[in-house]
Amino acid sequence: MTEESLNLKEKCSDLERQLKETKKEFSYYKKLSEENERKRLQEIHDLLELIEETKKSKLMSQENEEKYKNLIDLSPDPIIILQNDQPQLINSACINLFGFSKKDINNGLNIYEYISEEDKAEVKKRLTDRYAGKKPETKKLIINIIAKDSTIITCEISDSLVNFHGKPAVLVIIHDITEREKALEEKAILESRLREARKTEAIATLAGGIAHEFNNALFTVSGSVELMQMGFSDKDNFDKYIEIIKNSVRRMAGLTEKLLAYAQGGKYHAKPICLCSYIEDTVPFIKSTISKLIRVETNLPKDMPEVMADITQMQLVISAIMTNSSEAIEGKGYIRISVDQVDIDKKYIKDHLDAKPGSYLCLTIEDNGKGMDQEVLRRIFDPFFSTKFQGRGLGMAAVYGIIRNHSGWITVDSKSGKGTSVRIYLPAIKHHRKKDVKPEVKVYSGIGTILVVEDEELVMTVYTQMLQKLGYDIIEAKTGSEAINIIKQQKRNISLVLLDIGLQDMSGGNVFSMIRKINPEQKVVICSGYSIDGPVQKILDEGANGFIQKPFSIAKLSEKVKEILS
Repeated sequence: MTEESLNLKEKCSDLERQLKETKKEFSYYKKLSEENERKRLQEIHDLLELIEETKKSKLMSQENEEKYKNLIDLSPDPIIILQNDQPQLINSACINLFGFSKKDINNGLNIYEYISEEDKAEVKKRLTDRYAGKKPETKKLIINIIAKDSTIITCEISDSLVNFHGKPAVLVIIHDITEREKALEEKAILESRLREARKTEAIATLAGGIAHEFNNALFTVSGSVELMQMGFSDKDNFDKYIEIIKNSVRRMAGLTEKLLAYAQGGKYHAKPICLCSYIEDTVPFIKSTISKLIRVETNLPKDMPEVMADITQMQLVISAIMTNSSEAIEGKGYIRISVDQVDIDKKYIKDHLDAKPGSYLCLTIEDNGKGMDQEVLRRIFDPFFSTKFQGRGLGMAAVYGIIRNHSGWITVDSKSGKGTSVRIYLPAIKHHRKKDVKPEVKVYSGIGTILVVEDEELVMTVYTQMLQKLGYDIIEAKTGSEAINIIKQQKRNISLVLLDIGLQDMSGGNVFSMIRKINPEQKVVICSGYSIDGPVQKILDEGANGFIQKPFSIAKLSEKVKEILS
C-alpha cells in the first residue's frame, strides 16, 4: 500500500471521527432544546391560563400580576410579549441574550431594526397572522436576530396569541440555537470532505485496476511485435500474432472507454447492457486491488435479458461491494458473483417495500467473511456509516442510491461469523438480448481527395496508409492554420476533411468554424480519442457531418467515409 493511500485512509478516518463527534454534539443540543421547549411551553401555558382565570374572577391584584411577571422572568428561555409589534414585557433571559434593557423597551424599541434583512418579511407576516387569529404554516420559525452589540444570534422561535392587559398580544419564546446551527454546518462540511475523500479513493481504485489491465494488454502488443520482428517460417504464426495484437487493441480501447465514461463528471448515461458480460469485463479491474488470498468465483450465464444501466455507476457499485467483502475476509476466503433472472410477485412485495412486480436480473455478491450482527445490518444503508476505523470505498448508502436510481433495490443478508450476501435487483428489458453474431467485416474502397488534419506524426502515417489502401488521395495538415490555408487554395476539390480536435495551434471547434466560412458545403468528420460528449458534441451540434472515435479499424474508417461521401 502506497504512502499516499495510507495518508488518504488516515484522512478518511479523521473525518469520520470528527463527523461522529459532531453528530453526538448535534443530538445533545437538539434533545436539550426539545426538552426545554416542552417544559417552558407547558409552564407558560399554565401561567397564562391562571392569569386569565384570575382576570375573569376580577380578583387579580397588583401583587398577583407582579408574581406572574416574576414567574416569566425566572424562565431560563428568553420571552417577549408583543403588542402592535412593540415589546411590552421581556424577561431577564432575553436581556442577558440580546443585551436590551427594560429602559430600551420603555423608549419604544423597534424589533424590526434587530431582525436580519432576509427574515423581516416572514416575521411581519407571521405576527400579522397571529394578531388576526390565523395559525401560521409552521409551528416554529428560525431567524437571525442582531443583538445590541451587533452579534448575530440564530434563534428558533415559538409563538402564540395571548391576552395581555385585556388586549390581544403575541407571546414569543426564543431558543438560542446558534451552537446547534454551527454544529450542523460543521457536520455538513465534514460530510462533504468525507465524500470527496471517498470519491478520490474510488478513483484511485479504478485507476489502479485499469493500469493493471492496460499494462497486461500493452505487454501482449509489445511482445507480439517483437516476435514478429524476429521473423516466422510460416504465415500461420504471423496471422496468430496479428490477431493477438488486434484483440489487445480492442481491450485497451474498452479500458479507455471506461475512463472516458468516468470523466463525464457523474452524469447519468443509462444504456442497454448485458449484465453478465459487463461484470466479466469489470471484475478483473477490481480483482487486482484486493488480496491475492481471496478467490473470486463467478456464475454469469450469457443467455440473459439486458438491463438499462450507467456503466460508470455500476462499476462503482460492484467495486464498493467487493471491497467491503474483501475487507471482511481475514486471510483466505472467497467472493462469489452470480446473476439469475427472477420474477417478482405480489407475495414477495409484501415483505420488501422497495420492490415492484415484474421480471428482474438478480446480481448476488456473497463472501465467507466475518459477517455482521443485526445492529450493524440495520444501519448498513445509513449515510457515512462504517464498521471500520478506516473506511474505504463508496459506502453502502451511495450504493443504495445508485440502485434506486436504476429503478431497482438492494437487500443484504448477514450473520456474525457466517458471511454476507448482497443482492441487487435490476429490471430486465422485455426483449431478450440477441446472441452476439460477429458481423461480416467489409472494407469499402472509394475515390476522392481527403484532407487529414492531425498533429501526431505516427497517427498521420497510419491515417495516410489506411486511406491510400482504400483508394483515396491524401492531403496532410499538421496544424489548424495549415488546414485553413489548404481549404482556401483547394476549396471545391476536397471531398472530405478528417479533423482532430486536439491541435496545438487552435481548437478543433475554431478550425471547423473557419472551414465552414470558407466553404459552407464542406463535409467534415471529427476524429478524436475523446468520447462524443463535450467538445465533440458541440462541433456536431454546429453542423459537422459525423464522428469516429480513435482507435478504429480500417473497416470502420472505410464505412464512415463511404457513409459521408455517399
